[in-house]
Amino acid sequence: MLFDQTEEWVRELGNTICQKVREPQIEHARSTAADYVSISVGIQTGLVEEGIDGLLALADDALYQAKENGRNQVAVNKNKVDILHSSV
Repeated sequence: MLFDQTEEWVRELGNTICQKVREPQIEHARSTAADYVSISVGIQTGLVEEGIDGLLALADDALYQAKENGRNQVAVNKNKVDILHSSV
């Protein structure tokens, strides 16, 4: 969890993490999704009435949306998921 950060800053952090994981091109021989290791990042901005459990559930929704849209990307959930960046 990151507090007092802008959505833009968190999005850039997610993109940087995706790039740093992808850059060394670590082989992922057993994967059916990709030849190299990569990650997807799900972000929830703002607070939700359901507290921490609701916040994590919405971030998890964003993560699965990023994976469904091709993986290796950052998605943000503002109560609806929007794809912010795709590096595929």
